[in-house]
Amino acid sequence: DESFECLNPSAAACSAAVSASAGNTSLAPTGSAGTNGSCQYRAGNPEAVASYTVGARSRVTIGAAFGATALYVRTDCVIPSSQLGCDSSSEYQIVLADVAAGTALSIFVEGLDGSTPTLNIVEDAITEVAQGGSCDPDDPLVLLDAGGTPARQRLRVGPVPVLRGGLRGLDAL
Repeated sequence: DESFECLNPSAAACSAAVSASAGNTSLAPTGSAGTNGSCQYRAGNPEAVASYTVGARSRVTIGAAFGATALYVRTDCVIPSSQLGCDSSSEYQIVLADVAAGTALSIFVEGLDGSTPTLNIVEDAITEVAQGGSCDPDDPLVLLDAGGTPARQRLRVGPVPVLRGGLRGLDAL
């Protein structure tokens, strides 16, 4: 009888995760890929995982450069279905629009052999404004209430325009 050892392909990378903070963190992808993000077209590159905890309710922008081939973010390192975003374009950037304070993120960066990609994390704090409070309705980081409604959506009043000719004019709403 043969016996098999069942392993989660993300487990090795997750157990070697480095702690990241806002700003730049250099990573050293090693070994072979243990996991893949949903957007990858080139699987099999070495990977590194960084763990990051969001400090305040924020829009979080995560980017990777210098040899990165894919970037993806999960809320649970070993569970692929917890993925929040994936980018394997030449941009290597993920923007998470509204992340609660204390949220733990697992950030995967795959890179070329011998590369040392730089991970960049920026938190832009979201401001909550009480109903009737003063705010800039065009500021995407100002929310009218704890439910996450952007102030500019709540300030729109009047009849809803009827669109004719397909979806053209949607930007004017």
